[in-house]
This record gives sequence, structure tokens and C-alpha cells, in this order.
Amino acid sequence: MAEHADTTATLTSRRDRIDTLISDMEYPVSDLARWGEVVRCLGTTDEPDCGAIIVVGDAILTLAKRIQADWDQAFRLTRPVRESAR
Repeated sequence: MAEHADTTATLTSRRDRIDTLISDMEYPVSDLARWGEVVRCLGTTDEPDCGAIIVVGDAILTLAKRIQADWDQAFRLTRPVRESAR
């Protein structure tokens, strides 16, 4: 249980720094592009498996929600910079 708490603390501290937050978004953004390619390929088959499409859709939604949360946090972290520039 302590290991989980350490991991959570590390993730939280990484999410409190704009540079690491943006850097950590690199792989999810790349993964989202790859999932887009998978969906595109599914669209070229005569009979795409409905179960496969649901799984891909769920993965895309999960990834998109994580990226959106990181994007929102990055925006919040830049607010002081934007306000001081006024």
C-alpha cells in the first residue's frame, strides 16, 4: 500500500510542474494517433467486428479523457504566467 502512495505522490508532483506535465503528454498523444490509424483500418474491412470497435472506442475515450485532464492541468499551471503578463 505504501508503494501505491509513493507512486501517487510522484504522479501528483509531476502534474504540478508544467514542463513534466507537457512532456508526459507525448506518449498519450502518440497513442491517440495510433488508435486513429486502427479505427481507420477497421473502416476498410467488409465486416468489422463490433466487439473490436467497442474495445478501440473505449481505449480512445480513456486516452482522450486522460489527455484532457492533463491539458486542463497544464492550462491551470500557466494561469499565473498569463495573469502576470497583463
